[in-house]
Amino acid sequence: MAEINAEKNLFRRLVSAKQVAKWVEQAKSLTPVITH
Repeated sequence: MAEINAEKNLFRRLVSAKQVAKWVEQAKSLTPVITH
């Protein structure tokens, strides 16, 4: 992620893998909103 961001300047700051893991855990407990 850092390499791509350095190239394209997409984000002001990078998130840590720990933060992403927290988001994934939180998402697992959410009720799905989109169905197919």
